[in-house]
Amino acid sequence: MQSVFKQFVVFMLRVLAQATLKIHKPKIIAVTGNIGKTSSKDAIFAAISGTYTARKSYKSFNSEIGVPLTILGEDNQWSNPFGWLLLFARSAIRLVVREEYPTWLVLEIGADAPGDIETITKWLKPDIAVLTQFGDVPVHIENFKNDRTLIVREKAFLPKALKKDGVFVYCGDDVDATHIAEGITHTKVTFGFKPENTISIHNDSFLYTASSDLKGDVSGMQYELHTKDSKVVHIKRTGYLGRVYAAAGAAACAVAQVLDVDFVTLDKALSEYTPESGRMRILDGIKNSILLDDTYNAAPKAMKHALETLREIDSRGKKIAILGDMLELGKHTEKVHKEIGKDASQAAHKLITVGMRSRFIVEGALNDGMDENNIFQFEDARSAGKFAESLIEEGDVVLLKASQGIRMERATEELLRYPDMKEELLVRQSEEWNGR
Repeated sequence: MQSVFKQFVVFMLRVLAQATLKIHKPKIIAVTGNIGKTSSKDAIFAAISGTYTARKSYKSFNSEIGVPLTILGEDNQWSNPFGWLLLFARSAIRLVVREEYPTWLVLEIGADAPGDIETITKWLKPDIAVLTQFGDVPVHIENFKNDRTLIVREKAFLPKALKKDGVFVYCGDDVDATHIAEGITHTKVTFGFKPENTISIHNDSFLYTASSDLKGDVSGMQYELHTKDSKVVHIKRTGYLGRVYAAAGAAACAVAQVLDVDFVTLDKALSEYTPESGRMRILDGIKNSILLDDTYNAAPKAMKHALETLREIDSRGKKIAILGDMLELGKHTEKVHKEIGKDASQAAHKLITVGMRSRFIVEGALNDGMDENNIFQFEDARSAGKFAESLIEEGDVVLLKASQGIRMERATEELLRYPDMKEELLVRQSEEWNGR
């Protein structure tokens, strides 16, 4: 999309979105952070949609284009000028016709560069602001002059934009989120693993399938959410893994409590909802293996969480980590990739890497004592996936993760037991993405 036309699109979207908010006056839940934004947004939507009419951001529509598109209930037209013009016309007509509109909007708000959230909050004022976790080296730090304090500052614009009677919901385990909260005078609700949180997570563990062997295959996770008034929600979730989902469930519980959603509804919603593709989904792999498909994107802390999960799984076979470059880390690139290599050496029996930056992952794994005969390097994801076919045996667990630009879902595609289901199971399967 040409720069001038993009500016026109952004301007029109903002004007139409502002008009839509002014006419329909929905309540707004805005979610930001550096890890777990989309998972938390999805969990919150699941938690409240059984009680209220609600709409959530589609996939990761969290930018100056994505946020207005969600408000308008429209899809991205990418580089199609005629499609954008039709979208503007439809949105304008709906302002006159006054169609039925959701009571609540659950919006994901991202920040790829300085000013992103500050600009959005000049016209978007949330009723509830939700802040997830940060990392020591947050994603996109390269775009913030390699200064993590600028990222924290940018995220803080969201709770500062709360309406007068708004509520700030944040991860009480996170130092940066807690520091931001000190400057917020609104009602505050915390979530996390620490018992002092308003909503605290307890007894998280993996679920395994029944098997004739001594041990089955990992199939999901379970955890408990405890409230300050001694209520407990028991969650069992199959099809995906990771403590980030427990944190997302806790964020959803915190919001649900603010909105007086009953806990029976909450329990059912959090046990049944399915996260979006590419986010630590458990998929059936070739040769009766298990794929942990975490290919949507990769920040350092999220990569560490994924490897921690792989390490803790009790598997029937070996563990294989297929990891790719983490992008936009600037001066931190070498150090962080080496740290991931160390984590990989402690979590996996075999390591396959993709990309130039991942050579530092290899270096970190070797420095930690991993046998070089168990490490394999590739330049592209599909080649890595094809090679992995020769390594995989029944009962193996395979983790796949990298930044979006590596397109690690192509490696997952090579390893799916049912490849004809790739459009349903994998991330970035649209015509637009397949053309890249």
